[in-house]
Amino acid sequence: SKKARPPLPKITDPENSYFHPVFKYAAEEALKICGFNKEIEVVGQYPSGSGPIDFVFRRIASGKILIPIEIKRSKTSVRGLGRRQSRDYWNNLGNTCETQFYCTSNLELTELFRNDQHRPKTSAQLIKLTNPIIILGKTKENIFYEAFINCLCEVVGIVIGGSQYSYVTAFTQFQTHIENRNSNPREWHKLFVPMCFEYIRGAASNYSSLTRRTLMWKSAGY
Repeated sequence: SKKARPPLPKITDPENSYFHPVFKYAAEEALKICGFNKEIEVVGQYPSGSGPIDFVFRRIASGKILIPIEIKRSKTSVRGLGRRQSRDYWNNLGNTCETQFYCTSNLELTELFRNDQHRPKTSAQLIKLTNPIIILGKTKENIFYEAFINCLCEVVGIVIGGSQYSYVTAFTQFQTHIENRNSNPREWHKLFVPMCFEYIRGAASNYSSLTRRTLMWKSAGY
């Protein structure tokens, strides 16, 4: 028989007893849709050197972890403590983690990251996801679940299925490239001007009055 769908929480509800059941249900549905439910399981409160991890995706046969996931109640917490905790969990898992990915979510917002030594800042390791606009207490339950499960299917596709992905391009990328060349002034200056140009070109694309001009600008190609 099909497992009963947990009711959606209010933002003020306790995390473990209200948010966790919804995430586990949606994650198991995503694994089923993607065809991995026979080989991957969703395990809660998985022990690690920095405390129990809210959830992990684990290979049933080998016990290897594929990704640690931290659950929060608010989007602000996802972007703050959630990012730090999920990265700490990944670091503490060491060789027991099969992939470079870690994740945090409050059900409304899900953030996926990939550890990369060339992108030391956590914000620079953020992967592009098609996050739906869903709001607890406002979005209808059926629509919320469908959108959230689809989002987790995207995560499963990248982490387990090997789907292509790209990093979120933002100011953090600019900062990372520049910081990586601090020890080489010549390379720093060589990169700085074209990167400033690309940053301006990208920012201008958000304004329709400027887009007509920036469309004629060629990429700096650094």
